[in-house]
Amino acid sequence: MRGLPYLSVTSAPSVFPLIPCCGNVDFENSVTMGCLVTGYMADPLEIQWNDGSITTGIKTMGPVLSAADGLYTLSSQLTILASEWKNTTYRCKVVHNSTNTKQEKSLKECYDNLQVHPLPPTFHDLYFSRIAKITCLVSSMKTTENFNIAWEREKEGKLEFVTEDPVLHDNGTYSVVSVLSVCAEDWESREKFSCTVRSQDLPSPVKKTIFKQNGTPKAPDVYLLPPSPQEILQQEVATITCYIKGFYPKEIFVQWMQGSASISEDKFVNTVAMKNDDEQTYFLYSKLTIPAAHWNQGNTYTCIVGHEALPLYITQQSIDKSSGKPSHVNVTLVLSDAASTCY
Repeated sequence: MRGLPYLSVTSAPSVFPLIPCCGNVDFENSVTMGCLVTGYMADPLEIQWNDGSITTGIKTMGPVLSAADGLYTLSSQLTILASEWKNTTYRCKVVHNSTNTKQEKSLKECYDNLQVHPLPPTFHDLYFSRIAKITCLVSSMKTTENFNIAWEREKEGKLEFVTEDPVLHDNGTYSVVSVLSVCAEDWESREKFSCTVRSQDLPSPVKKTIFKQNGTPKAPDVYLLPPSPQEILQQEVATITCYIKGFYPKEIFVQWMQGSASISEDKFVNTVAMKNDDEQTYFLYSKLTIPAAHWNQGNTYTCIVGHEALPLYITQQSIDKSSGKPSHVNVTLVLSDAASTCY
């Protein structure tokens, strides 16, 4: 009886680039990078750095046979001055003649300053349009090559999002904003939403998750402060301050009005919501700057505050020169019907 013919199976290698962890490079010393080649038969295999132009600082380890599958593993390490690693791309090419394959991997300095910030929807979006716009802000990117933002959600549902074009800043870095729009009811149900960022600046994707935080909502107290006498004496501008404190969560809406007319946002400045000493509630200031003549004419100015813990979501305080004290003035803002749905 004749024996079975001998079968020769040739397997192409898998190639993995190896770089130092972000932040672990001391630029006064040397740095070592590498290429790990696995899963190939013991055929001749060649590794080149930058198409063979680099011949020093290379250390090869292996090949090592795996008893489990009969395949080999080989690694090639390149050591260079850390200063040469900065802002330079190195290439590791693996040539495997038996499978007629060539693979090239790029290795470059890991940039660990890239930041990913998930931002919750604003009060305005939740209660005026009933659409929760969840933002993923990516900042301090050195490059936009191979950049991508993907969204996912905890429950089934539509994923409608818009990713804006990258913005180049004066310091040479980029930022990108991606906005996911979902129903306000979905956000209020505390469903989790995640954005995943892939970039050439990152050794692996970064995933950030956001959802409405637990906690008992607390309504804000609102106080209006008139311009100082010293400021009025100068007869140039007058500053009215709206002090809002003791609220939770921190998402809040502030709008100013002169009489029954809304004042444009470029006329007033809101601080960020800051934690009170109790570490459980927030406060902020909103400052409206107007011509001193408008204040002296007796116009009425109203600070409108929107927050989910308020009985009707909106409260306001008004002030004018004649009284010099805050008072309530009826102001109407049209909010979306809380029972409506965006589906």
